Amino acid sequence: MERRLCATGASLELQPQGLCREFNQRQHRPACRREFPHKPRTTDLFLGERNRRQEILPFDVLDERVLRVESVRRPRQAVALKRLKTDYIDLYQIHAADSVTPIEETLRALDTLVSQGKVRYIGCSNWYAWQIMKAIGISEAKNLAKFDTLQAYYSIAGRDLEREIAPLLEDQHTGLLVWSPLAGGLLSGKYSRENQKPEDSRRSAFDFPIVDKERTWRILDVLRPVAQAHEVSVASVALAWVLAKPFVTSVIIGAKRVDQLQQNLSAAELQLTEEEMRRLDEVSALPPEYPGWMIPFQNINRLVDVPRV
Repeated sequence: MERRLCATGASLELQPQGLCREFNQRQHRPACRREFPHKPRTTDLFLGERNRRQEILPFDVLDERVLRVESVRRPRQAVALKRLKTDYIDLYQIHAADSVTPIEETLRALDTLVSQGKVRYIGCSNWYAWQIMKAIGISEAKNLAKFDTLQAYYSIAGRDLEREIAPLLEDQHTGLLVWSPLAGGLLSGKYSRENQKPEDSRRSAFDFPIVDKERTWRILDVLRPVAQAHEVSVASVALAWVLAKPFVTSVIIGAKRVDQLQQNLSAAELQLTEEEMRRLDEVSALPPEYPGWMIPFQNINRLVDVPRV
């Protein structure tokens, strides 16, 4: 199954057989973007490696909290690419919002990397909706490389992203890569009202990300019978629900054991029925917040929805 990554035409291939979410190399940056020659890569696919000194993730490499123009002119960028054993990076995502460096300066630094051919696509992570839209506006006004993706937290137990960010991503054709789609393991199936701190569980020691626990227990009450009906794990259903959302491009998963990995990967092939999605949507629904409840009220007398271009 292939999903569109962004408006540029790049795509991700969901492969149940492996962890890979590989870029479709047949796609290229559009003519409206700055073109650069593509050199043959020493490795076409880099999954990541981990040791005591460094951690490299598939979508989030060369992470810097402070990214300024002068930082991309240093020789360490070439050293970093050599360490990764690659000639360029498919997707470079900055991991956090920098409250000190102006957004335009960060975008110019990223644009320099794209222009130099070191990076193909860029993205951000854990930004407010207004920050993302401001960055997109600056990129369009200044002819700079534009954010193609957002890496953000989203799960059936934490749907806050649907208020402002998801509509923005759909409107701007920006890809969404979901981190912690199982809410830090809370949706793995081993947690319940009766067993809120199971042994050998990460969340028992580090209660993150923040969720409404009471709502989560109600969600699990619906997830379990759905999982039983499909003869899969609770985690598989929770992941399948996320993947069924049209604004989700892919999910970032983590597993300690092979059986957990197999359960997670099976979600790519799991098709939930309309009734199952309705029940899960209903039990996990967010309480209305302003202006979310005001706008429908003001438009209640509209005869038809008028599409906006």
